[in-house]
Amino acid sequence: MSFDIKLEQVSVRYRQQTVLHDLSLMIEAGKIYGLIGRNGAGKTTLLSLLASYIEPDAGKVTFDGEEPFEHPVWMSQVAFVHKTNRRVSIFHADNICRSVFNRWSR
Repeated sequence: MSFDIKLEQVSVRYRQQTVLHDLSLMIEAGKIYGLIGRNGAGKTTLLSLLASYIEPDAGKVTFDGEEPFEHPVWMSQVAFVHKTNRRVSIFHADNICRSVFNRWSR
């Protein structure tokens, strides 16, 4: 399953710090993207939005026009091992994904 991801005027704040401000972005299905930026630029925050770990404070995130937050179909296609999961090795992450995602392969 592939799908387009659209962010429209998305903003995220942590306490008094704005991490993402008015971000609009289209991620097209079937393409590979990379995130490059300095520490604190918002890379992990963006991935957390896409993985439904967090919701935006403003704006909208959609996968093929539907909001992905806690959406069972969309979330069955997403895997994100957050940096705070330091005890999760690549081996354990692979095993977790295999048990959750029926199409997971190495």
